[in-house]
Amino acid sequence: METINGASAMPLAPERTVLAWAVLASYLAIASRRIAIPATDNPVHAESPMPNWTLRRAFALFLMAVTTACAAAAAAPNGPLPTNRSVITDAEIPTTGTESALELIRRLRPEYLRAKPTQTYVGATSNEAPPPSVFLNGQQIGDVGELRQIPAPSLSSVRYYNIEEGKRKFGMQYGGGVIEIRYRLP
Repeated sequence: METINGASAMPLAPERTVLAWAVLASYLAIASRRIAIPATDNPVHAESPMPNWTLRRAFALFLMAVTTACAAAAAAPNGPLPTNRSVITDAEIPTTGTESALELIRRLRPEYLRAKPTQTYVGATSNEAPPPSVFLNGQQIGDVGELRQIPAPSLSSVRYYNIEEGKRKFGMQYGGGVIEIRYRLP
């Protein structure tokens, strides 16, 4: 990070720096009449400069506008921004509607509800972990079925803790992971 007069400034990416220099050079060349822009397709007149200075300025402004638009498009991210798959954020939760928390999770992160394989121990009857437990504002309220009773618009976030994270944060008895939901503040 560079500092200019005490303020920090991000350096331009190499391709944007080259693009900026190309725009500046094009504008200066057109403005100083060092390059000739053909007025016709006739090769005899191809080397003659453009007769109208106003048209030359308009072309230079058009060239700058197109280059600026291309640079802005190149700087924009391609596709959606990466998200943390373990969290459904406030921006993803609708503020109105009749969707339940369970329907919201099924629509946005169905992997929260899938059965996970677990380590088998001597005497274990199944190779699948139990379903995730549900916590509401830090208090256990039950299993995934409880999510049917909670309206999605009342939530501010939903976070999934996998088996290891759930055991570490909430205790060893939560071997199926934990879905922690939080209400919106009034």
